[in-house]
Amino acid sequence: MCSLSNTKPIFSINGRIEGLDLSQSKNVQITVSDGNSEQPLEVGQYGEFSETVTKTGRYTVRISVPFDAIFESRSFPFGYELDVSKLNDKTIGQYSIDYQPNACDFRIVSIAKVTKSSNK
Repeated sequence: MCSLSNTKPIFSINGRIEGLDLSQSKNVQITVSDGNSEQPLEVGQYGEFSETVTKTGRYTVRISVPFDAIFESRSFPFGYELDVSKLNDKTIGQYSIDYQPNACDFRIVSIAKVTKSSNK
């Protein structure tokens, strides 16, 4: 949802997770943080997520999966860098965006589970 209000502008952070099967997508955890607090987001049936914010600032979207994975982020027609890290058995991809009044940020994040092959 986007707004054109001058008195109460909002910023909409949206996206969609692709590349995982249904059982893997159920384990995706997404949060949005403004540096002071972190808000968990619900991931929809088709991998969609959304959060609307009203405070000016920098926001970090963090996507976590409980397996070894490769991440890629894009927002037509550009690709965007994701900081990817490993923590125990989790892979975490994150990106930061700056609040823009009455704007929407939409990113498609592709995740591929890495499987280890046995070399005999």
